[in-house]
Amino acid sequence: GSCVGVAIGTYILIKLLNGHAPNDVARAMNLLIGVMCLAVVLMQVWRWTGREIPTLPAHPLSGASVGMVAGCVSTINHSAGPILQVYMLQEKLEKRIFVGTLVMYTLVMNSLKVPTYCYLGFINAQTLRDSVWFIPLIPLGTVAGAWMNKKMNDRVFNLVMYVATAITAAYMIYKSV
Repeated sequence: GSCVGVAIGTYILIKLLNGHAPNDVARAMNLLIGVMCLAVVLMQVWRWTGREIPTLPAHPLSGASVGMVAGCVSTINHSAGPILQVYMLQEKLEKRIFVGTLVMYTLVMNSLKVPTYCYLGFINAQTLRDSVWFIPLIPLGTVAGAWMNKKMNDRVFNLVMYVATAITAAYMIYKSV
């Protein structure tokens, strides 16, 4: 699903959004994704009160559909994180599998987008020079993440992920308005 989503996102970037103001596109995407993710987090809070809320069925098509949306959104606006977090939290994965899946998914999805971004000029000599400065932070983030993953129980981890998703969604909405 994500490969199809990246292809759709590439088409949208090249054919439909070419010439539109990037800030307008980013604002619209932030609003759409922020509202969707905040709604899902609020539904989870509602569920914690003991009320039943429908979720996506446990079926490969659910994952493929979420992957397609995430691939498309990520290609256009790099905003797939909250969508993936909400979907994977619904799947009730153990936290190590959750984090590992997010990391692998992000690596593969971002790798799929490299040709598009090179073609559009988003990746160039200047952006590569600027990115080199962040390389020393990779081991620090890895060690900090591994430490937190070991120390946090699953319940606290899920709560932190939902709170982080809600904050991210609220920020995306704020940025768009």
